[in-house]
Amino acid sequence: MKLLSFFLMILFISGCANSSREERLAEEKYWEYVEEYTAALKQPTPSIISSGAIFNFVYLNSKAEIIRTVTAKLTNEKVRSCSMENALKMEILVEQPERKPIFAESTEIAAYSVLGGSFHFSLRANICDGGMDVHGTVDEFGFAGEEVISSWPCPDIEKCPEPISNLVVGAPVQPNNLL
Repeated sequence: MKLLSFFLMILFISGCANSSREERLAEEKYWEYVEEYTAALKQPTPSIISSGAIFNFVYLNSKAEIIRTVTAKLTNEKVRSCSMENALKMEILVEQPERKPIFAESTEIAAYSVLGGSFHFSLRANICDGGMDVHGTVDEFGFAGEEVISSWPCPDIEKCPEPISNLVVGAPVQPNNLL
């Protein structure tokens, strides 16, 4: 039995040693994210996050080109969401370019959730696997995060495109400076 345990341990260790460079980098990136997220949770929720607050969000692609702008009002209205607990409705006031609904008859709900300095929002919070989720951190100056669009489902993993990652930044605005 000891010999079998020793053999299994050797197999496990050799399997770990053979992981690819990409796998190790992905794991390092994951643990960096966990550290940042944990630190954000420990921060107090900034005062700029309150019912009635209006934010401008700007989405930038990998070439630093603006691909979407959203002006949204935060509310205290609870809504159901596929990707976040304690979701509150986010009213979209202005969006460029305007999204087309996934389904012709669908009513899409935007929502947000905040835990300490961690801020998560979704432009399609009630659409599972298509929510346009953005994760990041918020402080008294604004928001910084990213939207990651997966190529899932993709039947042939070797031919799947890489996920698209868009930087999203946001800042509170005064209601009289909205438009």
